Amino acid sequence: MQRWFFGGVLRQNCCTVENQFVTKGEYKIIMHFEDAGDSELYGKYLEINRYNKIVFAWSNSIVIDTIVKLTFKELSPNTSELTLEHSLFQDEAARSLHNQGWEQCLLNLAIALEEAA
Repeated sequence: MQRWFFGGVLRQNCCTVENQFVTKGEYKIIMHFEDAGDSELYGKYLEINRYNKIVFAWSNSIVIDTIVKLTFKELSPNTSELTLEHSLFQDEAARSLHNQGWEQCLLNLAIALEEAA
């Protein structure tokens, strides 16, 4: 997660991650933005269905107890499709800000996977 989970362009030491990847386990991520300071997000894993689905609560300074659902669909032996749903936003502004962050995180994930290949 530390290699890609960042809502901006990746750079050295861009985030700090604490992660207990088990159902009911907690996580905390601190994103270190050069121009905007730190942004902390945290939550708890609600469901982990290996190879298929991960659901977790998500809170930060903008939202509290929103839900993120990741589903995975195998397309071929080495290729999967990821669907990300983030729900329970209190308003459109919060949803829009998170959409921008998720877009950058997913771009960073694609780069990390390409570098690892």
